[in-house]
Amino acid sequence: MPQTTQSESRQVGTTTIHVCDDEFFNGFQSGILLYRLQATPAGFTDREIYAFICKHSQSVQATDRYRAGCISGWFATLYGYRHQQPAPLPLVSPRQEVPHV
Repeated sequence: MPQTTQSESRQVGTTTIHVCDDEFFNGFQSGILLYRLQATPAGFTDREIYAFICKHSQSVQATDRYRAGCISGWFATLYGYRHQQPAPLPLVSPRQEVPHV
């Protein structure tokens, strides 16, 4: 884990998470995306939720902090956390091509 002397505050819904490095928060964002990719109108079975926890808590492809963040982000989204969307960009008219002579 990288050594830092100061934590950074990140707003997550109505809660603030104080992070010392990006591993947990990157995992948290990954968990949100995984949930959105896996969610169906029918919801999840208890076996699917259990399989998700087992798979992502035992993965050797990520750090412990990343895996904890991923599981936390997935459950936060399951329980209704809504990641704030950035403001839409203003519409820009397409560039006009000048005819070649």
